[in-house]
Amino acid sequence: MGAKRPATAVLLAAGLALPAPALAQSVEELQIRQWKETWEQAAWTPRATMKVNNKGDRAQGIIFGCTLTADSTVALVIHRKAVSPHPVTAYRGATKGYCAPKGVGIVDFADGGRWLGEVTNRYSKWKEHMLPYPDGLGELRKADGSTQILRVRSPEKGPYGWDVVQVIASSTASAADATRPVAWLTRPAPPDWARLRPATGEGRVVLTCAIVRAGGIDCVTAESVSPELDAAALALSRLYKVDMAAEKDRVGYSFKLPFRFDPPTAPET
Repeated sequence: MGAKRPATAVLLAAGLALPAPALAQSVEELQIRQWKETWEQAAWTPRATMKVNNKGDRAQGIIFGCTLTADSTVALVIHRKAVSPHPVTAYRGATKGYCAPKGVGIVDFADGGRWLGEVTNRYSKWKEHMLPYPDGLGELRKADGSTQILRVRSPEKGPYGWDVVQVIASSTASAADATRPVAWLTRPAPPDWARLRPATGEGRVVLTCAIVRAGGIDCVTAESVSPELDAAALALSRLYKVDMAAEKDRVGYSFKLPFRFDPPTAPET
């Protein structure tokens, strides 16, 4: 059987309509968005947590649930030294046999960069090499805030790294972009807040958002309060419109968007 196509590709092939903002994005960008909604959720919990040593090998004994045939999810904590043969500090995502990274997940690097996408490993019966290697489709976020959506291939041997097969999209965000406010055309107005706010509940919801070419933002919940307030924050985020004349160089730029919901005001009697 061939590789399973992303859900969006199946919809397009079937002739089914997608929302207008989705059509402005490639199939690959939509797939990245779907993965973010899964792996960036603060409430995500791995089935196993494993320590990995500086070489990238398992640093602890048997972990129940991490068998040869187990398909699971794992959080890897990599104990690096001052001199390390690889840049990986952590991984959270899918695994195959013995909880070796395989599938889709997030790889954190020592310089502050990150890979979100498909990964593989160099695990073998004789060497428990547990490091996640970018391999396939993913988003590479560099330490300066710039991002690229890439297809990469991981060499079977040699030092840690990957070969770029295709550059699908990129943003040229710089370190200054991390502090430059987004230029908005429109933002939610007080009537929008009144209409979308739940009748009960209070707290601070934080979304992780990215600028899309259509001029909107795509967001997922990073810091949750309750399903009702989370949904209200996501609904409000869809009312933001970006000034693309000013932000054309920051497509894909990711940032935090907080929403503070104060206690509802009691009606006057």
